[in-house]
Amino acid sequence: MVPFLNIETLYWNHCMIYKNKCFKKKEKFYQDFLVCDTNPPCDLEKIKLDDLRQVFFELSNMCVYVHLHPRCPVSLQKTKKVLSSKVVKKVLDELGEHNYKGFVAFHRYNEPLIDPRLFELISYAKSHCPKAMIRILTNGFYLHQAIVDELSNLDIESLEVSAYFPEEYRRLTKLNVKFPYKVFNSILDMRLSLYDRKKLNLPKPCYAQINDITINCEGKLSLCCLDWKNKHTFGDLEKESLEKIISSRKFLSVYRNLAKGNRTLNMCSRCDWQR
Repeated sequence: MVPFLNIETLYWNHCMIYKNKCFKKKEKFYQDFLVCDTNPPCDLEKIKLDDLRQVFFELSNMCVYVHLHPRCPVSLQKTKKVLSSKVVKKVLDELGEHNYKGFVAFHRYNEPLIDPRLFELISYAKSHCPKAMIRILTNGFYLHQAIVDELSNLDIESLEVSAYFPEEYRRLTKLNVKFPYKVFNSILDMRLSLYDRKKLNLPKPCYAQINDITINCEGKLSLCCLDWKNKHTFGDLEKESLEKIISSRKFLSVYRNLAKGNRTLNMCSRCDWQR
């Protein structure tokens, strides 16, 4: 039975974070690789595929905890959508051809372990984009030792779990994981209200377009993970290559502005994140 989500459960000791020895050994590398640079991470005039840090595939808009999380954007989505495997494989092929060395992940607002294609897609990524690092972020509902062992056989880079309940945290920290593994308790932020907040117009650069490439469950390239309404998209990967989209005038124009701290987009003008 899924635990009932109440205020007491939500705000349990939010400082608890478990990291196994493998994760601790790699932690500095992760921080250095994913840290938001003080300078643009790539040329403002041209972006190459090997400039990207992470590529996220939102495999669907489904999550096992959606009915418990009114703050989650998925809770407002009435029509179920699934990202085409054809799009995922097409992008992985393209990344592999350019020797992409960043992270590949299969989440945005979805729960990746709910998707029966996950292991196949991980295997495809390992064979067609062999230099990429596979990162799995899950809420842990389906995570048990047998699943951990399967993921270990697939040679993924890291497994991170957002545990929403104290009992789940205790269960998950007892799993025997022999590769980088992290469990942390999670409280959903207030991103649902982002579009309606008062404008901040903070002059802070943001490189999320490069550091966090987000392909939504409709196969569109999104601005970033916070744009849950997908108001700012740059192309359809059913029809265009990833390289063509990130080289487009529209994508480059937004990137240049954000890299200079010019938060001109409606959503960005209300955001205080920097990635």
